[in-house]
Amino acid sequence: MKISIIIPVYNTEKYIYRCLISCLKEQDITPEEYEIIVVNDCTPDNSMSIVKDISNQYPQVRIIQMPCNSGQPAARNAGLNEAQGEYIFFLDSDDWIHPHVLQSMYTYASTHQLDLMPFGFILSHEFDDEKYCAVYNNSQEIMTGQSYCLTQKIFLLVPWAALYRREWMLENKLKFNEIIRYHEDEEFTPRAYFMAKRVSYFPGPCYEYRFKPSGTNSTSSKTYLRAHCYFTAAKSLYNFQQNYSMESDKARQYINTRIAYCIKMAISLSREKNLRKAIKESEFYPLKDLQLSNKLQDKIKLFILNHSMSAYYFISSLTQKIHF
Repeated sequence: MKISIIIPVYNTEKYIYRCLISCLKEQDITPEEYEIIVVNDCTPDNSMSIVKDISNQYPQVRIIQMPCNSGQPAARNAGLNEAQGEYIFFLDSDDWIHPHVLQSMYTYASTHQLDLMPFGFILSHEFDDEKYCAVYNNSQEIMTGQSYCLTQKIFLLVPWAALYRREWMLENKLKFNEIIRYHEDEEFTPRAYFMAKRVSYFPGPCYEYRFKPSGTNSTSSKTYLRAHCYFTAAKSLYNFQQNYSMESDKARQYINTRIAYCIKMAISLSREKNLRKAIKESEFYPLKDLQLSNKLQDKIKLFILNHSMSAYYFISSLTQKIHF
């Protein structure tokens, strides 16, 4: 089997039909050559009725039931455990893929024996026709994942914007951290790229991602939980950096920037004293060796972040424009 498409489902009845049909319209790949694994994360809406109707018509669609609502990372891992395809494609249930892309993506990835294959995609808004085509890299040179990350000026860290070779994932025990129920992308994606030995960009666009008020990218959850997830992601990335071989100082600094981003977001989201105490007691704080930029503005941001979390929270809540 060539490709396993893993789709966690929770509260997306408005979008799930289009998501599944986009996969089933593929004409360049036979039903026997790919599978669609729908993971029901105990969704309370009508999503699964729609999925079951479709699965009765298409044998390549199969359903996995989670025992309780466990979050997208656990649902993706459950799908990965059942997958049989040579390559894994993580698809969010409120997005869709473009026509006739599965075979071409598979051919490119398998021909070049890629561990990980990022691809172009479309960003659009649910309520207007504005779209943005995200193309990271015009070069299709084969390189390590660490080198690839360092070549990208604009790089969205999301698991759905790539194909992953399943055997390589199993060999490296690459799975989602199920403790991080929100913003798991920030922890999983850097690890995935840094473990990959063969990476090459497929231009696409292959995928359409929509900004929307609800669904898998909703921000309506409690901010303290999201803040703790960012902190957990930072700790996991720090442990990864300490225990995994880095190709260069720049590669190490890249992970440092991701740690800094997670800490920045945790502090921006929550004023909880216990969280700030835990950050201050962590091995990577203060964030003094990041070397993020030589710009004075960035040095000021880092100084504030390291010396006054309250001031950083106040400034970020006013501007929402402090970024590393």
